[in-house]
Amino acid sequence: MPATPLTASLRPLTGADAAQICRWHYPPPYHFYDLGEEVLPELLRWIAHYQAITRQSELIGFFATGKEVCQIPGGRYPEGPLDIGIGLRPDLTGRGLGEPLLRQILAGLREPRLRLTVAEFNARAITVYHRLGFRWAGRFVSSQQVPFWIMERYAGGYEPDVPDQPA
Repeated sequence: MPATPLTASLRPLTGADAAQICRWHYPPPYHFYDLGEEVLPELLRWIAHYQAITRQSELIGFFATGKEVCQIPGGRYPEGPLDIGIGLRPDLTGRGLGEPLLRQILAGLREPRLRLTVAEFNARAITVYHRLGFRWAGRFVSSQQVPFWIMERYAGGYEPDVPDQPA
């Protein structure tokens, strides 16, 4: 699917934004990403790590940075890369918005190495991440028995030890 032009803005996430995000419900199998309102206190605890993604002042997603909120328990995460995460409002997923949105966000980051963690079943996101230069860096199964991929991106291009395909 070709990338759709998109102009979005980032701003600090507010408590009202966090509450709204906790009420988002994704269709199966993406319902795995539903947070639920019981997660709100934890999200508020780490709110400084989140930014709201808006388009014409409307909340369309969130972007997160930092190991505290982007790493999944059970994964092996060596020091170095900045951990990132992104979420798009459920009614906007599958419409080709993720790639231009993440491309826009990545253009504003100055970190030499970025890392994200994605559920193995999420082929749509993995395709986008791969097109944006992320490569396989590891795989693990969480305590909830969900397989995840760890992917990394280097500002200067691909590192030779990061394979183009999963091992």
